[in-house]
Amino acid sequence: LVPPSAHVNAQPRAPLTLRAAGLLPLRPPLPSSMCQKPLGSKKKSKSTKAKPVLAPGALGACPALDPFPYPHVRAPPGLFDRRALLAVREELASLQRTFKETDLFKVYQTGDLANLDPADPRHAAALPRTMALRSALYSSEFRAWVRQLTGCTELTDQTDCSCNVYGGGGHLLCHDDVIGSRCVSYILYLSRPDEAWEAAHGGALELYEMQEAAEGLPQPCAAPSASLAPEFGSMVLFAVQPGRSFHSVGEVLSADEPRLSVSGWFHAAAPPPGADETASLSQLQAVAKASREPLVRLPAPRKPLRGASAAEAGAAGLWEMVNPSYLAADNLRAIRAQLLAQGVVQLASFLRPDVAAPLLEAAAAADRADRLGA
Repeated sequence: LVPPSAHVNAQPRAPLTLRAAGLLPLRPPLPSSMCQKPLGSKKKSKSTKAKPVLAPGALGACPALDPFPYPHVRAPPGLFDRRALLAVREELASLQRTFKETDLFKVYQTGDLANLDPADPRHAAALPRTMALRSALYSSEFRAWVRQLTGCTELTDQTDCSCNVYGGGGHLLCHDDVIGSRCVSYILYLSRPDEAWEAAHGGALELYEMQEAAEGLPQPCAAPSASLAPEFGSMVLFAVQPGRSFHSVGEVLSADEPRLSVSGWFHAAAPPPGADETASLSQLQAVAKASREPLVRLPAPRKPLRGASAAEAGAAGLWEMVNPSYLAADNLRAIRAQLLAQGVVQLASFLRPDVAAPLLEAAAAADRADRLGA
């Protein structure tokens, strides 16, 4: 967080360190856009025959489809070979994880695992089990199994997956996953292999039931209707449904138990029906378009803003709400420089305390009325 002082930190956030959380130390990462430095020499394995990633006979079993709050499947541990998943977990610790935070999520994420090239000897040497897992997930046999479970349309061989790490405070807010031709979402959990995931750690996958909104469009309920713990080796799948498949990742509450997963999507040849009208992204875009009004020139501030011109301040009366430190000209220049360099900046204590306090109390009262956190 940027303190309300004269300096704004413009340095990129350091990668998440998982040594204390039970992951193996970072090994030399891959020489690609998703890695930090060239891979060193690596001894050849004694065995050239790769062991299967899927457990024997795994695709012969069909876990039950849970219809509430919308159809989803939770395949318990045993679908994948445990030793193979432990090897994948170790390999993924060698990849650079980029910290990403918006108003929707806070997570460390690798690059697209589809970019790994089995023909590249450096990739094959560093991540053999990860590439084997990717191949198994997007094989024709596994895609046929996914269709049998979910009843979805035919799936293409498009690969779309990454490794996601939610550290303490990490979360993903409610959304329906509808983008392009996504057809089935999946999450394969690699967290805490030797102990059960505890509810006190947070990080559950939360599914939402729908309710009618005042505007006539359905919307997810304020509180989740089902929560699924990220147990090691378990896998959750659900069909992507515009305006219905709403889910979130609860905030991870443990500082040293990260939520680690490989997640992604199986794609169809075309977007799902209703994607242009009922998807959450489409609804937000429609609301924004409907409420757009012509820009109105605001009057100049009524008081000088500690060295900042009216143009730098940006709005009349801003000094009444904003922490005065952020209205100083040198701070405005530093904030602008960080936005240009990184595209994001966080400003701690942005509002004056007398402005922020009643807003926080109003938000807390609304949460209590909705029985959130009860």
